[in-house]
Amino acid sequence: MGDVLKRAVPAPVPGKAHGNAFGVLRLVLAALVIVSHSAEMLDGNRSRELLTRMFGTISFGEFAVDGFFIVSGSLVTASFVRRPKILSYLWRRIVRIYPAFIAATLVCILVVAPLGGVDITRISQAGWKQLAIRALTLEPVNIRGVFAGQPYASLNSAMWTIAYEFRCYLLVLILGVTRALKRPWIVVGLAACCLLVPILMPVSTFAYLRDDPVAKTVLVNPLVAARLAGQFLAGACFFLFGRGPRPTMLTVGLALVGLCVGLSFKPTAEPAVAIFGGYLIFAIAFQTRWRWLNRINDKDDVSYGLYLYAWPVAMLLIRYWAGISLGALMLATLVGALAMGAVSWFAVEKPVLARFRGKAR
Repeated sequence: MGDVLKRAVPAPVPGKAHGNAFGVLRLVLAALVIVSHSAEMLDGNRSRELLTRMFGTISFGEFAVDGFFIVSGSLVTASFVRRPKILSYLWRRIVRIYPAFIAATLVCILVVAPLGGVDITRISQAGWKQLAIRALTLEPVNIRGVFAGQPYASLNSAMWTIAYEFRCYLLVLILGVTRALKRPWIVVGLAACCLLVPILMPVSTFAYLRDDPVAKTVLVNPLVAARLAGQFLAGACFFLFGRGPRPTMLTVGLALVGLCVGLSFKPTAEPAVAIFGGYLIFAIAFQTRWRWLNRINDKDDVSYGLYLYAWPVAMLLIRYWAGISLGALMLATLVGALAMGAVSWFAVEKPVLARFRGKAR
């Protein structure tokens, strides 16, 4: 079965159809982040966040980020298994994630920050150096005073996940070099540990890790690192064990029930997303009866740019559109961020991938 899935996950060549629905799934997940963030950015709390109101555990934003990591875990693991060369793998990951991130960071500093009420000419030399370091380490940049008076005075808080994503890329490299990827049950065990340790480990242990200089550098936030690594490794497991039997209405229904039950309790929410949510993601991605889904956002993938620009677009809308309603904010943010995502893909990501990805050997 593993070979079937490996053939079903083609190399991500810009402009080439891939034969699965991961493109549309990434768009949906990015849209869920907008739905979740819009309510919080207007109110300063989660009182109107839909998934939190339904289950009281995680938000649509957290659910969507988990979904991104599950999908990425499968595709990135497939990439390494297909071409297990260290330098080639690292180069492919760098040229995929860095150019759009750096471009978005520059747009946020040079365009969004002034529109958000900051005089960037007053940033000190040390301040510019700190911004550059954060950009190179894939950390979100922020400038004091931006969007002052708004519930979340931040330049682009959504960028925080990108550094964790890259750390997961390095985790796959370690698992590949140590041949753990050839022993899928080891990966299952690691995924289970990452998802269960935050539930079972004393809070004091995580407090210690947050204060330890080495752990702070590697993990930043140990609880978040464990959660996202668990989701990423869950995606890797779905790839390593293959597609299995074709999903049926019964199995999809059972997965939906399992997901809803799991989301009802805080300790089981993240494992439920990894197991049942992951099953649903891959059932949709490889459901051949829905071939029309494969054409959406497939050859030209704007989802990364959509994710990177949604936060600043929403913050600017709140600042300059007095009394904007929640529905209008969601819709306008989606349209604006989609436009920026298209610019990011066609002006930055696609040309860089076409020019430099082929140099990886």
